Amino acid sequence: MDADAPVLEALLITFTVAIVGFVFIIGTFAVRRFISPLNLSVLAAFWAWGLIAVKRFYFWGQRNGRDQMFFLILQIHVYEISSFAMLLLLMLFNMRPNDLEALSRSVVSVKLFLAGLCITGYGMGLFFTGGPQEMYLFFRGDLGVYLIAFGMVVLYYGHRCRRPQPAAAAQGHNAAGLPGPLIVYILVILAATYVAGDLK
Repeated sequence: MDADAPVLEALLITFTVAIVGFVFIIGTFAVRRFISPLNLSVLAAFWAWGLIAVKRFYFWGQRNGRDQMFFLILQIHVYEISSFAMLLLLMLFNMRPNDLEALSRSVVSVKLFLAGLCITGYGMGLFFTGGPQEMYLFFRGDLGVYLIAFGMVVLYYGHRCRRPQPAAAAQGHNAAGLPGPLIVYILVILAATYVAGDLK
């Protein structure tokens, strides 16, 4: 593994955190009448954690000279992208007109939520991989902690920037209740990955 491996691993973790988060955001508009956003966020977090664990296992094998892994990183990405695309299509086809209207009114918030997820995901990657030596100040991976905190601020700002909802729509689906479940989503991934620890 070369010196850029920690950065690549952090970017792959960012991809998983952001894209599963995006599926969760769309899911809150599509399936909210079947499952609460909080429960959905926990399910999404464990799904993301499983994918992150597989990627970390792959990089562990690369670092320890086990080049002949029984799977390739490309296969993981093909599975991720195909499953995410299938779920998004299923949810979009399941949406009602009022769900689509609420989503269109929340576009600005959703963009900021995605930006916050990308920043937070990259922070997680740097925190768990340590990152290159020149990318930390006080302890290895500390830049990731700052990025995680900043990403959560962006998530909160996305909540503050949502467009006002009409009285009828305000009682339905909107982005107002997303920051809490999104933060739970991030914290569950962090806790599960930390408890799992590093492979030896």
